[in-house]
Amino acid sequence: MPHILRKDIRKAIGAKIEADLVGESLPAAAFAPYTKTDFGGASPVITLASSGSDVPPLTPVGSTDTHYFEINTLVIRPNEKEKIDGYTEADTEDALDDVYDEIKQWIANNRKDKSTEKIWQHIAIAARSNIIPIVDDGGRGYFMENIPLIVEVF
Repeated sequence: MPHILRKDIRKAIGAKIEADLVGESLPAAAFAPYTKTDFGGASPVITLASSGSDVPPLTPVGSTDTHYFEINTLVIRPNEKEKIDGYTEADTEDALDDVYDEIKQWIANNRKDKSTEKIWQHIAIAARSNIIPIVDDGGRGYFMENIPLIVEVF
């Protein structure tokens, strides 16, 4: 099998995330298959970014490339400057939890790439997620949950 570039793996995962999780009546309002710094007030937002790779030595039976990615979910948080009608801090927390649960289920449903391309052999959450407050380049406050992924390609 020919070598698959990490950016092509990221784009394949991103295309599937966008198709399955982003849009009207779906968990996220927007998606970017790269690190993004201004979300324009959209919420919830999902981004996908490369986070490193591990390529073991080649053996007679081949090798497994292991790539790491970060799925970031961002949910806008209300503040004194920018009131959002009826939207509270509790709503922000609930939205963050809802998107996480949908992503966790998406990963379980896509552990193996079932498409005709079969880009990845295995995908899983690599470690504990973490949540931090951030401010985007537009000055809007968000809570961001970082979900580390591990993806194996043979």
